[in-house]
Amino acid sequence: MTAPRPQGFSLIERMLLVAVVGISSAIALPLYWQHANRSQVTLALEALATTRASVSAYYATHGRMPAATEQAVISPSALVARIADAPADAGSRRYLVTLSASDALASTLRHTTFELIGTGDSATRRVQWRCQPGSASPTPARYLPESCG
Repeated sequence: MTAPRPQGFSLIERMLLVAVVGISSAIALPLYWQHANRSQVTLALEALATTRASVSAYYATHGRMPAATEQAVISPSALVARIADAPADAGSRRYLVTLSASDALASTLRHTTFELIGTGDSATRRVQWRCQPGSASPTPARYLPESCG
């Protein structure tokens, strides 16, 4: 008669499993939070879609960027606390966007700023949009999407 085989996992096997799970978590969690923060900034940019569209339409029609008094739509949202005109040259439009203190945003993004810059192309009458971190309390560049338009 054979001796009964021990059932279950040994202590070494359990420790190895815990180590693998720990290492996987250490790699995956920071990547997850970076992706989640980037998606929140992208949602804030989507809230500015009407502003981008109105500036682009104005430029396509008039061949120049609108003056501050001619700006059609500037609309804050739950994620965007404030949108302010910032100095720009004649062929571009610059907005300083301040993210809100909403609980919907990660704590690392609250009250941070980024610049939304539209540059007009006189040949095609199209506006190209780009983002960069703001000068005061900047939104970390790693959270800004590669394309802002």
